Amino acid sequence: MLSVLYLSTNTFIAACYYTIAFLIFQGLIRRQHLLSNPLVLATIAVFFSGVGHSAHVALAVGGHESASTIFAIQASIDLITVLAAGTLIALRRYYSIFGEDPLLLADTQNQLEQANADLFKVNANLESLVAKRTEELLQTNQKLESEIRERKQAEEETRHLQNFLNSVVENLPIGVFIKEANDLRFLYCNKASEEITGYLKEDVIGKNDYDLFAEKQADLLTAHERTVLGKQKLLDISEQQIQTKHRGLRIFLTRKIPLLDELGRPRYLLGISEDITERKQAIEALRQSEAAQKQLIAFLRQQTTELETAMQKLQNTQSQMVQSEKMSSLGQLVAGVAHEINNPVSFIYGNLTYADQYTQDLLYLLHLYQHYYPQPVPEIQVQQESIDLDFVREDLSKMLSSMKLGADRIRQIVLSLQNFSRSDQAESKQLNIHEGLDSTLLILQHRLKAKLGNPGIELIKEYGDLPLVHCYGGQINQVFMNIIANAIDALEEYSYQNLAIRTIENLQPSFVQGYQKPPIFSTEPPISIKIRTEVLANDGNPRVLIRIRDNGPGIPPEVKPKLFDPFFTTKPVGKGAGLGLSISYQIVVEKHGGVLKCFSEVGEGTEFWIEIPINQSKGR
Repeated sequence: MLSVLYLSTNTFIAACYYTIAFLIFQGLIRRQHLLSNPLVLATIAVFFSGVGHSAHVALAVGGHESASTIFAIQASIDLITVLAAGTLIALRRYYSIFGEDPLLLADTQNQLEQANADLFKVNANLESLVAKRTEELLQTNQKLESEIRERKQAEEETRHLQNFLNSVVENLPIGVFIKEANDLRFLYCNKASEEITGYLKEDVIGKNDYDLFAEKQADLLTAHERTVLGKQKLLDISEQQIQTKHRGLRIFLTRKIPLLDELGRPRYLLGISEDITERKQAIEALRQSEAAQKQLIAFLRQQTTELETAMQKLQNTQSQMVQSEKMSSLGQLVAGVAHEINNPVSFIYGNLTYADQYTQDLLYLLHLYQHYYPQPVPEIQVQQESIDLDFVREDLSKMLSSMKLGADRIRQIVLSLQNFSRSDQAESKQLNIHEGLDSTLLILQHRLKAKLGNPGIELIKEYGDLPLVHCYGGQINQVFMNIIANAIDALEEYSYQNLAIRTIENLQPSFVQGYQKPPIFSTEPPISIKIRTEVLANDGNPRVLIRIRDNGPGIPPEVKPKLFDPFFTTKPVGKGAGLGLSISYQIVVEKHGGVLKCFSEVGEGTEFWIEIPINQSKGR
C-alpha cells in the first residue's frame, strides 16, 4: 500500500505542472506567436510532466507493478524538458546579444507599418476635427458677440421701458401700491395713492397697516390680504371703507393681485385703489330716484292706459261722428244741388224738344222762301252772306242734338247723386246693389278716363243676378266709394311709376351697340278694376258678395293688419285721413252684420270682399 503522502505529493506536482503549462499557453496566445516561439516545446514538456505525475497517481491507486517503468519514462521526459529549457534560454541569450529574433522580426515590421498607417489616419482625422472645431468655435464666437450686442440693446430698451413704465405708474390717476408678501410692509406707492389717502411716501414706505390705521381697520385689511395671498388669486376686487388722513372715511374700490416668484410662491402684493365715494353716493341717489321714478312711471302708465282707452273710444266716436256728419252734410248738399239742378235741367230738357221742332219748322220755311223766291232783295242777300246761312242751317241741328245729349247726361248725374246720397238713409230699405255701384262709378267716372301719360283704368263689371237687399243705401254706397277710390289711387300711383320707369329707360344713351329704345307705351296688360257680384247661400243664410279687385302693386304684408285701424293711411300727408276703411268696416260688420275682407299679394293686386246679408233680421 502506498502512503498517503506519496499520493498527495504526486497529485500536487501534477496540478502544478498543469497550471504552469496553462499560464505559458495563455501568454503565448496573447502574444500570438505560437508557431515561431520556442516556448511552445517547453509548454508541451511541462504538460506531459503533469500527465506523468497523474499517471503515477492512477497506477498507484490501481496497484500496478509497472511503476518503475513509468518512473523511467517520467525521468526521460523531465530530462528532455530540462535540455529544451536550457537550449531555449541559451538561444534567447544569444538573440539578446547578437540581434533580434529573425522569426519575430518580420511580424514586428508588419505591426509597425500597420501602426504607422493607423497613426496617419488618426492624425488626418485629428486635423479634420481640429479644423471643424476651429470653425465651430469661430461661429460660436461671432454668435456670442451678436448675442452680447443684442443683450446690451435689449438691456438698454428694457431700461428705457422700465423708466417709461415707472413714469406711467407714477402718474396714473388711480392709486397703486406694492407690499412685501411676508410682513405686508409697503414698498411703493404712487402720487395718486398719496392724494386719495393723504399719506405721503415717506409716511408709508417700510410700514404696514398697523402703523397707519386703527387696529380694527388694520385687522380687516391684513386678514383680507392674507386671504388673497393664500388663495393666490390672479385678481381680487373688493370695496373697502378706509379712514383717510385728510378726508375722513372714504370708500375705495381695490384690486389686489399677488405677484409670484419662479417657484409659484407669493413674493409681492400689488394693489390698485380708486376712490368711489362720490360714485357710490351718486348711485344711491340714482337708485332712490329710480325707485321714485318707477313709482311715477307705474302711475303714468296706468294713467296712459286709461287715456289710451278713452282716446280710442273718443277716436272711434269721433270718426263715426265725423263720417256721419260728413255723409249727412254731403247727402244734404248733394240732395240740395241735385234738386236745384234738376228743376232748370228739367225745364231745359223739356223745352229742347219743342225748340228742335220749332227750329226744323223755321228751317223748312226758309227753304220754301229760297225755293220760290230765289232772287231776294240786295239787303237780304248781304245778310245771308254775312251769317253764312248754309253753315247755320247745318250746325244748328247738331248743336240742338248736343244740347239734348248734355241735358240728358246732367239728368243722369243728378239721378246718380240722388241715388248715392240716399237722403232717406236713416232707415233700412230694400235696395238694388247694382244701382249703388253704378251711381258710385258714375261719380268717379272722370278718374277712370285717360290722362296725360296715363292710358286710363279699364272697368270690368261682372254683375250676377242679385235680389233686393235690406241695407242702409247711403252707407253702403259710402263703402263702395271708399274702396273703389282707394283702388283708383293705387292704380294711378302704380301707372305713374311705370310711366316714370319707361321714360327713364327711353332716355338711355343710344350709342351702345345693339341698343334699341323701348316703346313709350308698355305692352303689359292695362290697369283695371273688376267688380263682380254673386249670391252666397251655402250655410242657409243668403248673402250677397261684392268683389272689387284691382291689378295694382298689392299691399305689403306688414301693412295689411293695420288697414282697418282708425286714422291709418299709407297716403302722403294731406291726401288721406285714414278713416275710409275703418268706417267701411264699421258699416259692413257692425251696422249690417256682414263681412269685410282684404286679399292681397305684392305684385298680384288687391281684392276686397263685401258680404251683406240679404235680410238684416237674419244677418244680425
